[in-house]
Formats: sequence, C-alpha cells, structure tokens
Amino acid sequence: MPDMMFILILALLLFGPKKIPEVARKIAQFKNLGNDLKAKLQSEFEQLEAETQNAVPGVTDFRETLHPLTQLREELKAAVSLDVEPQNQPQPDPPANQKSPTNSQ
Repeated sequence: MPDMMFILILALLLFGPKKIPEVARKIAQFKNLGNDLKAKLQSEFEQLEAETQNAVPGVTDFRETLHPLTQLREELKAAVSLDVEPQNQPQPDPPANQKSPTNSQ
C-alpha cells in the first residue's frame, strides 16, 4: 500500500492533476493491447498444435512420432564419434636411403 501512495504522489508531481486521467487511459490502452496480443498468439499456437495433431492421425504427441528418429540420430552420432578419434597406429619407418630430420648435421 505504501508503494501505491508513492507512485500516486510521483505521478501527481510529474504530470499534474489534469494529465493523470489521460496518462491512466493511455496506460490502460497499452495494457489492453498487450493482453489482446497475448490472447491472439495463444489461440494461434493452439490452432497450430491442433492442425499438427490432425496431420498425423492417431498421434497425440508429435514427439512420440519423432522418437525413433531421435534415437537413430543419437546412435549414429555415437558411431561417428568413435570413428573420429585418432587411432594409435605406428608410423612407418622412413626408407633407409633418406636422412631423418633429427640425424642431419
């Protein structure tokens, strides 16, 4: 309650008694626009979700449909990561007629 009193006194000092109703209307209009936008976006997302569920009959959750593909991707990623690691294979010896860089004088 003390916070509201502080805000009212501050508004009175900043805008004056004649402008406060106009400022309050503008704030209310802005708040209503925000609420309308929120409701519209929510209904659009709900409609999109319903259309997605209707596109694949018998599926209640789209993630259920993608689960086998996600699992396959993880398995492939694991298999590829094994191939990417450097293998510790011995390096072939240089031919006998070539000098090694460490033995050059």
